[in-house]
Amino acid sequence: MVSVDALKEAFGTTTQPQVLPGEGNCRYQFGSPGTPGPDSLIFSIELHEGGAGLLPGPMPPDGQDIEGLGDRAILVIRSDPGGPKALRPPSDVPVTSLSLMVARDRNMAIFTAQVLISPAGPTEEQVKEQFITLVKGIDF
Repeated sequence: MVSVDALKEAFGTTTQPQVLPGEGNCRYQFGSPGTPGPDSLIFSIELHEGGAGLLPGPMPPDGQDIEGLGDRAILVIRSDPGGPKALRPPSDVPVTSLSLMVARDRNMAIFTAQVLISPAGPTEEQVKEQFITLVKGIDF
């Protein structure tokens, strides 16, 4: 559904990811999961064909409606400490997780990006915009 090149362009990664494809899902893990910056990115897609009806439920307390992505789109952003619980090497920078649930026509997809945001790199708001822009271009 999304190419490695599109991910690299959207987030500014420089390393080649490990791609873990599955049926109805795919995960991309870039080369520096414990180093703050774009190459700490772990990106995944989960497709639910015929699952658009699952999204009209109540808005999560920390959810945001996002316009222009489909029939309905909800974004949730959370930060958690890095390290073993986050399935990453130890880090002084928290893991920022962006989860975007999008319903288009009959289908629903969940896009997730986990990244250690570097104090010297793009801000959380900039990463959010990169993420939304990438998802706009994904056909499912």
